[in-house]
Amino acid sequence: MIDFNKLNKKHILILRPDNIGDVILFSGTLKHFRAFFKNDHLVLAVQKHIVNLVELCPHVDEVISVDSLNYFKEYKESRNSKVNRVKYYLKSFVRKGRKSVQFDQIIYPLRSPQVWHLELIRFLRVKEVSGIIGCDVNLRKYKFKKELKPEVLFKTKLNITGLDPWRHELLTTFDFLNNLGMSIPSIDFIVPEFWLSQDEVDPLEKLKSSKRQIIGLFPGAQATYRQWDQKNYSILFERINIPVDFVIFGSASERDLALQIEKSYKKKDGGTILNLVGKTTLRELIKGIKSCDLFIGMETAGLHIAIANGVKTIGIVGGGHFDRFVPWGDQEKNTILTKRLDCFHCNWSCKYDQIECLQGVMPNEVADVSINLLR
Repeated sequence: MIDFNKLNKKHILILRPDNIGDVILFSGTLKHFRAFFKNDHLVLAVQKHIVNLVELCPHVDEVISVDSLNYFKEYKESRNSKVNRVKYYLKSFVRKGRKSVQFDQIIYPLRSPQVWHLELIRFLRVKEVSGIIGCDVNLRKYKFKKELKPEVLFKTKLNITGLDPWRHELLTTFDFLNNLGMSIPSIDFIVPEFWLSQDEVDPLEKLKSSKRQIIGLFPGAQATYRQWDQKNYSILFERINIPVDFVIFGSASERDLALQIEKSYKKKDGGTILNLVGKTTLRELIKGIKSCDLFIGMETAGLHIAIANGVKTIGIVGGGHFDRFVPWGDQEKNTILTKRLDCFHCNWSCKYDQIECLQGVMPNEVADVSINLLR
């Protein structure tokens, strides 16, 4: 018997090729996509290193790496030389006889698009593209050709022209979902979610047997200029005068930074410091952060993971994107520390020799807030 539901099933690509923190803030929407497109085939595309974060999500049919759309990568490389162009067209000729997945719709929920994202969308030649237009924060950074302009590429558009460009990402996502036709009552229904297996390792299991509380540190950031000065950590260790153990989290690219911070720790009251930088998967990172009593970090993925899991947090952030990604969550548990300046919302085009709004946060202040939250 013919299954007419399968015949009518659409293939929908949810394109989320940005950073880990952005995907985390978006994760709570996926259950609503499943409910709205209940008879369709949903494919979530993220960067290769983010697949581990979302591959167990039950609300989508597939999670793929953006890199797996390799024919687009081949197409981009083919433009570099005549030899590459010949190779690309030969591969295209061979591929013509093979069945390939064609997407019926692309959902691209980013309000600050990048050129290569738009090139990919155009290359896939999908008529039904849903996206966001009207945010001019990055227009000076990215100059779009006419055929790549979002208002040209997108058929269904959420127009946010005239709205505060620094309104929180969750609010914009909420508006985007409702613009698609979903009926989401409030942003409380799209807070981040995580999907872990029962076999997931908790890297803090042994540390939790201690009677001391655990402070997680996430000193890295997307760019080094958005990191708190590493010299501050030795003062922070000295000023937190209650029994605690420290854990350093982060990616492999931050190993040198973590090593310097680890070396600055002087053991006291039987406490210890555990360096896990570059040693966990994203799902193990989530498990480890959940085991902390307090999390201290920059405006990055680790901070969003901690807030979403109900861990007490201190975010040390600058004003470049302030209000867009932080603060959010329970204000009694989540503290944002920054030095307020009249040049906030500079989009990280800082006029000072160093990021004053970030480096102006003193370690004594962080220590005092830490002690209050832990007590």
